Amino acid sequence: SPPFTVPAAGENPRLRFWQWYHFNAAPDEGSVEIRVGNGSWQTLANYSGWTGNTWTRSTLDLSAYGGQTNVQLAFKLESTYGGFPGWYLDELRIETGPPLRIDLVNATEDFEGYPGLTFWDGWESSQGVWQMGRPTSGPGAAHSGSNCIATVLAGNYANAVVSRLIS
Repeated sequence: SPPFTVPAAGENPRLRFWQWYHFNAAPDEGSVEIRVGNGSWQTLANYSGWTGNTWTRSTLDLSAYGGQTNVQLAFKLESTYGGFPGWYLDELRIETGPPLRIDLVNATEDFEGYPGLTFWDGWESSQGVWQMGRPTSGPGAAHSGSNCIATVLAGNYANAVVSRLIS
């Protein structure tokens, strides 16, 4: 998404997404980051290792950024060794309300449109590692639909990569 306004903290804003990842041993990892305006990136979560060959649903609290405007999210791959399938994302969504109610608010980003493009409806990739489309490695399929975003759809990520997926 393009820069957005985080709903008020009292609305319990959070980022929800499905992910599948398989990284090489530390220090290779993925991190979810956030920034306000042109400020520096702040880490919301780090992921390393692997998800056990299954898609997992993650939810990250955005209350600390409630009401802030011109906010962007990034999904950053940082590799030293490479050679593993990488990181696959699907169904990104900012939601509000009680945490157990998933029928509220904003649309889910399912990455079903515009395959093969470098920029996806307001998303962009630094260093060009992120791709959108149908995965043929890693989990072998998106969590739902045909497409997801991944750090290489048809193979393993390379050595010495630092790349962000930015809303």
